[in-house]
Amino acid sequence: MERLDKKNGKSAALSDKKKRALADVDERVRAKIAEIEIMLKPRIAEARAAGDFELAMKVDGNLRSEIAKFREDGEAEKKEIRERA
Repeated sequence: MERLDKKNGKSAALSDKKKRALADVDERVRAKIAEIEIMLKPRIAEARAAGDFELAMKVDGNLRSEIAKFREDGEAEKKEIRERA
């Protein structure tokens, strides 16, 4: 994977250390998403089964919000890794 070096317009290859760090971030984000899904999807299913669709929608919205937050945080962390000298 290569990124454009903003300073001089040349492509700069990522070091193995940075590649591992980026992969670690991706792995942590996937783990956090899996964890929140394991916690909230049963609650959504229970609410739907009980006919409480308002609660199901609320919990689903929370799930989507948390997933988006994890992804945004991961992207920000990866950006920092890429920009380090």
